[in-house]
Amino acid sequence: MIQSRSIKKPFDDLVSSYEPRSENDTTANVKSRFFTFLWKNKRDKIKRDVIYQNFEKGGLRMIDFEIMTKALRLAWIPRPLENSKRNWKIVPEHFFKRRVGS
Repeated sequence: MIQSRSIKKPFDDLVSSYEPRSENDTTANVKSRFFTFLWKNKRDKIKRDVIYQNFEKGGLRMIDFEIMTKALRLAWIPRPLENSKRNWKIVPEHFFKRRVGS
């Protein structure tokens, strides 16, 4: 755990003032870039819902960025709860202790 007050104070300020960008804005931006690349800056030729489907259904098996992001976030839930001591766990432990108060 970070013990030095000179390091801990700026870290506390950073964590408490962190305001993430709107998730919808980021997801929409990435999806837009995917489709812009796919269609080379032209109009979509296939409905976006169809593109995510398998080839047999007329799709291109393209990754749905929104679903992928949610799945990756859910996969991280058990990791901070493991009993291992890893360097990366310092940040979530500090955040949870500050929010939960334990």
